[in-house]
Amino acid sequence: VKKYLPEVDIRILDQIPKEEIIKTIIEEKPEVIGFSSTSPHHWKVKKLATEIRKIYPEGIFVLGGIHVTNCPTTIKNSPFDIGVLGEGEITFKRLLENIEKNKKINFNELKKTKGFAFEYKKKFYNLGNGERIENLDDTPIPPREMLNMEYYSFPSFSNKETFEPTGLMFTSRGCPYSCSFCSSVKFWGRCVKFFSAERVANEMEMLYKNYHYNVIQIYDDLFSMNKPRLKEIIELLKKKEILGKIKFKGFGRGNCFDEEIAILLKELNLVEIGFGIETGSEKMLRRLKDNITLQDDINAINFCRKYGI
Repeated sequence: VKKYLPEVDIRILDQIPKEEIIKTIIEEKPEVIGFSSTSPHHWKVKKLATEIRKIYPEGIFVLGGIHVTNCPTTIKNSPFDIGVLGEGEITFKRLLENIEKNKKINFNELKKTKGFAFEYKKKFYNLGNGERIENLDDTPIPPREMLNMEYYSFPSFSNKETFEPTGLMFTSRGCPYSCSFCSSVKFWGRCVKFFSAERVANEMEMLYKNYHYNVIQIYDDLFSMNKPRLKEIIELLKKKEILGKIKFKGFGRGNCFDEEIAILLKELNLVEIGFGIETGSEKMLRRLKDNITLQDDINAINFCRKYGI
């Protein structure tokens, strides 16, 4: 929105007390209030939206995130006017353009657009997930200056060697697999899209130099799967003279992990990797996940042990 609709004034009310959120909304009277929720926290988000709706009924309340994408009927009989389904950037931008043009939501226009869930004239519309971004580099680096960054200065507790403030970032979106318990495919589709190595290295440098993070947690579903890009990122961090100055953490998958990847991750200075090893039963594993065996997981762990990850 900052990049493509610069005339829109934005505030992110992030990690501040509820009373301060409500006070800011009453004082600033925003036209649109956006909420995001996962399923475990949805009750809390709905409760907050209901409270705000009582004291500020004229706002347009928008709900995005993984919960409404999986359960679009969440919008029914709720404080929310509309839900944004799936990857939200393009869809939310279109919603703001619609509101700007019509001075309110024109639901007749939105009925023709993917990415929304809403009730209109006693009928419920679930229009499916919105359009995905073709080139992720078209999205700017997240404007962390708009967040309450003091909240994100807490140390990581999972490893005594990385008991330091930890930065968070994504370098890709999505996963090519379809595990029975996972919502990633529902949200992103069954494909992976990558930020370029240049974009990734620039964001890593920014987290290190601007926010003084010596540890960065990469939240991709499968950071370790793209070898050519890993090599590029390593070379770019070398050129920036910060390779080895940042410790990394990430996630992997046993059948997408081999000795060459372990060597590359060690060179990157990745100190911790999480594998989803949901069961020690081959039979259960086949029911839960696709294209993976227990031996894949065992091999991946052995490669990590060999190279000190």
